[in-house]
Amino acid sequence: MTRGVLAGVASIALVVGVGLSQGVLGQSPAGEGSKKQAGGVPTFLVDPGWPEKLPNNWVTGVVSVVAVDRRDQVWILHRFRTVPADRKDRTAPPVLEFDANGKFVQGWGGPPDAYEWPASEHGITVDYKDNVWIGGNGSGDDMLLKFTTKGKFVLQFGHRGQSGGNKDTKNVNRPADVFVHAKTDEALVADG
Repeated sequence: MTRGVLAGVASIALVVGVGLSQGVLGQSPAGEGSKKQAGGVPTFLVDPGWPEKLPNNWVTGVVSVVAVDRRDQVWILHRFRTVPADRKDRTAPPVLEFDANGKFVQGWGGPPDAYEWPASEHGITVDYKDNVWIGGNGSGDDMLLKFTTKGKFVLQFGHRGQSGGNKDTKNVNRPADVFVHAKTDEALVADG
């Protein structure tokens, strides 16, 4: 086939694909928390009542990630070091758990002596066994932490500032996200 014919076939496939996707989007209903714009594309709205107020008049820093576990619990990881100085005394723990309705369940985490907490909190994942994985994307965040859902420390993979690059089998490099494959019970890590 010549390049001209291939380009023509690719163009037709693109036009058909865009047409089909617009048809599908136009037919999909807008869910709760969204409204439909002209053309059928949903716009999502902020629910000012979610989550409920945090206990102890806590405040959060920059929220780096939100995850939902298999029980529909919502997990938030925030960068507690970014809380303004005048509110530091009310800083919430870095890991916050809420139920699906926004009711606060628990908070935990932070830099103790037992493990190396990330310099810049980045990823949180709750796997199929209810293990909570936390990674960072700060300079030297070459470790991945594993906890129970109650915040009990289980394991640390790697150590701060020790990544040897792509061939390193003992340290990660700014782990952005984790997925645990249930069939093989392997943790797949998106290295930064």
